[in-house]
Amino acid sequence: MRRKCERKLERVWPEWGEAHPVHNVILRGSGWFNAWYSQACTPWAVIEKRAGIKRARLAEFDRGARATEDEIAALANLWRCPVEQIAASIAG
Repeated sequence: MRRKCERKLERVWPEWGEAHPVHNVILRGSGWFNAWYSQACTPWAVIEKRAGIKRARLAEFDRGARATEDEIAALANLWRCPVEQIAASIAG
């Protein structure tokens, strides 16, 4: 929790590839969604509220389901990363 007048830290994601933390988690065997929300430290309740994606759908992602373009855009906006990075993590 931030203190009064404390600025929010800006997350800067590196280019997609071997240096990307999500890429490394996926290589170790995690699914795309698990890798993203664990690296971004985002609870499901926050994802559900801010991205507008229901918990049941998040559970489908956690089991390996692919996301629609609108869902990818909402998650990219939430995590402040390029849409292409999330799409690459799903494809790869």
